[in-house]
Amino acid sequence: MSLGLLLGGFLTSYIGWEATFLVNVPIALFVVILAPFVLKESKVSVATKYFDAAGAVSVTAGLLLVVYYLIQAPVEGWLSTSTLPAALIGVLMLLAFVMIERRTQEPLISFRMFRNRNLTGATLTAFLFSASFGSLYYFMTLYTQGVLEFSAIESGFSFLPLTLSAFVGAKLINWMLSRVGVAGTIATGMGLGAIGFLMLTGLSETGSAWGIIPGTVVIGIGQALVFTTMFIAGSAGIEPEQQGVASALISTGQQIGGAIGLAVIMAIISASLGTGATLEHMVPADLNHAIHTAFLIAAGTTLLGIVVAFLALKQTKSSAVNDNHVQAAH
Repeated sequence: MSLGLLLGGFLTSYIGWEATFLVNVPIALFVVILAPFVLKESKVSVATKYFDAAGAVSVTAGLLLVVYYLIQAPVEGWLSTSTLPAALIGVLMLLAFVMIERRTQEPLISFRMFRNRNLTGATLTAFLFSASFGSLYYFMTLYTQGVLEFSAIESGFSFLPLTLSAFVGAKLINWMLSRVGVAGTIATGMGLGAIGFLMLTGLSETGSAWGIIPGTVVIGIGQALVFTTMFIAGSAGIEPEQQGVASALISTGQQIGGAIGLAVIMAIISASLGTGATLEHMVPADLNHAIHTAFLIAAGTTLLGIVVAFLALKQTKSSAVNDNHVQAAH
């Protein structure tokens, strides 16, 4: 994820920003071609084959409308006729999704799965992970290019310490699991994230790339600990035929968390500044202040992640965790 930002600097500078989207096409095609040859088939035989189209459409539309409202409301007004209907319709669509899932023949999501404490905790962790760690990339790019006036390549290189520290964090996972379990490992990662974000609130408009390194290194290690371990936690106690759905729920929590988390941060920033101006058009001093606010919110979110880890996740040590799960998560 962080390596993509590093390479994205080269693509943007030498080809154009459109290349950051285009580069995904050959990668996706390569995966499509390679998958049948390297992945073991895992079909589950069922008497009937039914796709929950109504559930898929309702939950997707509902989430899109709610996120749209959170993004646009700070600019156009929380009770604006151009935004409020989107929120209301979105909530109704999500309620409809719940009703559909309770009545359909083969639901997209079986709500009984959430009785599994680890899956629920892992999904909440994924949401909070993306809402906090996921916001770093956007605001650090704003800082390096909007405040320090780095080029795209220089901005990309500023993420290199984060990338390298994430590799270090990944190497620590097995060691951490054997000593503090999944809950302790996730809590440690979230705690490192909080420390890193607080360190980044010291960035100034006259700073340099060197000032970024300490905070991003700490965040990179914490990011690796949380990201891998939340998938390990979510797979514990799940039946083999439901592993795919469980993994999808955690991934969905991650994607929703990133979208809603960034929208909420932007809403708070807009409210605190009393303006609907976009960050990209702010003067460096105001932009730097807004970025500090974002990092403070992210730090608070990671602290909430610590609470979720200890309250929702079972204190499982690695003796009870299959090492294959660690390798699969990597």
